[in-house]
Amino acid sequence: MVAASCKDALIWSLTPGQAGDSPEGRKLVEAIDAQDSAVYLLMDSAYDSDDLLATAANRSLIPVVPAQPQRKSPWIPDK
Repeated sequence: MVAASCKDALIWSLTPGQAGDSPEGRKLVEAIDAQDSAVYLLMDSAYDSDDLLATAANRSLIPVVPAQPQRKSPWIPDK
C-alpha cells in the first residue's frame, strides 16, 4: 500500500503470500506521479532493490528503507 497518512491510502494491491514484495512495490511506485518537490517514501527492507530505488528517485521520491541484510555494502537509513 502507498499511503499519504495513516488515514489516506493512495493505492494498494493484494498479492498471494508467495509473491515477492519488491516487484509489486515497484508497480505501486510506478503508479505515483512524479512529484514537484521531494517526498519521503518509507519502506520495509523487503522493498530494497536497486530497481525500485531508482524508480522512486525518478519520481522525486526519497526512499527511506533499511538495507537488506544480504547486501554487500549495506547502509543505515537516515530516519
